[in-house]
Amino acid sequence: MTSTARNGGAILLVHWGSEVRTYIYSGFIEKLARYMPVTVVSRIVDSDFVNHLPDGVGVVQLPDFTVPPLFARIQALGNNAHSVWRESQGEFVSTEYYSFKPKPKSYLARVKAAIAPILANRTSLNVIDSIQRHIGKKASRGVPAIQRLLQELDPSVILAADYLSVSSIIFCLAGKDIGVKTVGLPKNWNNIHKCARIFWDAERQLVFSEDMRRFILERNPRLRPDSVVAVGSPQFDFHFDASLILPRAEFAKILGLDTERPIICYSAAAPRTVAHEARILRALLEDIRYGRVISDPQVVVRLNPIGSDPEFLDLAEEFPNCHLCDPKWEYNKSVAWICSSYDDVKTWANLIFHSVLNISVPSTVTLDFAAMDKPVINVAFDPPDIEAPAISLEKLWQQDLYRPIAECGAIELATSQGRLTSLVNETLNEPRKLSKRRKELIQGQLGGQMGNSSERIIEEVLSIT
Repeated sequence: MTSTARNGGAILLVHWGSEVRTYIYSGFIEKLARYMPVTVVSRIVDSDFVNHLPDGVGVVQLPDFTVPPLFARIQALGNNAHSVWRESQGEFVSTEYYSFKPKPKSYLARVKAAIAPILANRTSLNVIDSIQRHIGKKASRGVPAIQRLLQELDPSVILAADYLSVSSIIFCLAGKDIGVKTVGLPKNWNNIHKCARIFWDAERQLVFSEDMRRFILERNPRLRPDSVVAVGSPQFDFHFDASLILPRAEFAKILGLDTERPIICYSAAAPRTVAHEARILRALLEDIRYGRVISDPQVVVRLNPIGSDPEFLDLAEEFPNCHLCDPKWEYNKSVAWICSSYDDVKTWANLIFHSVLNISVPSTVTLDFAAMDKPVINVAFDPPDIEAPAISLEKLWQQDLYRPIAECGAIELATSQGRLTSLVNETLNEPRKLSKRRKELIQGQLGGQMGNSSERIIEEVLSIT
């Protein structure tokens, strides 16, 4: 198909719901709407985020369509082969993300596992990429609902806040087929590491930092260097919005906290990541109870939006200084939708601001706190009295994604329960000890793009439209 002049509008594609916090609640979409008409195309529109859209920004539902099985299978095969290739280059990675996941013991899974090592080389991967682009282009032409929506909206650019799911890729390829520009937005810090394979060509692939830009180009050498640009992420801009921060007494009243005692934030992982995680915190709470931790801190457990170890509920009942903070997110597992409420954005910003330190397994939370120069202790040992875990915390931080953080000296690694208590005491006694290194960490991981990443993204969008 030949391209025609577009009307200058932008589509923000929302697939999982987690993009809402970063690109709608952050104010990014309001700033973009000053330059061009904006429409949110979302899988789910019966959601609270619709009530927080700026005036003039429309929302329509992403048409429901079936992804061609062949396209999904090639996506899975390509991602798996790419993971094997990365490991052959000396990386320590978990299996890359893919939307089509056959049952572990199915015939297809066994075939895929056997074929992936054979295809784990640059020549084969380039061929797979080319085949998938061709099939995806044909598949996008076979979805009339998408064709009609693009014709109706007539956009100049599609901003894909998730560019890895097969349905998002099909939508973007349909746009490219009629001359619409495409931009892959940074979604989550660890997202790009989990799937470093980018087989389709967006006009701009935006990433957090120069380090991440080099990471992507090394693993996708066919991408044009000028198409991959470091812009930071609006995900962290909330922390610099003083209007969100409540006085300490007011925030303490909401969570039932003592205004005079220090607050430790314990960020819980999903149960599938850490089974019986509450046992780690139980031992620390007992140390606090018996005076083995200085300053008599109170602990706020930030529960995971998709669910946490139920034993945390028992801790809150047993220990008066343990308080639960339940994220106000919409979570619907059946349709794979997880979306923050606007109120929770404020709660999270205040919890970071008023906490003296964070304890968590390695995750994006490390950057949330480090960006505000708050100490972080990452748990690098497994909960006591459990069988061999599927994901050992002793190994998790050794992945290439987390290793630079662990080795830069900006965060503390607790390798045992006793070491965790010791580090809490050291940090409470001298919270600014690693301040300089935390700033260096943020410079390396986020490129120092703090507080103005929306403007950087808009600058790149305007440069191609």
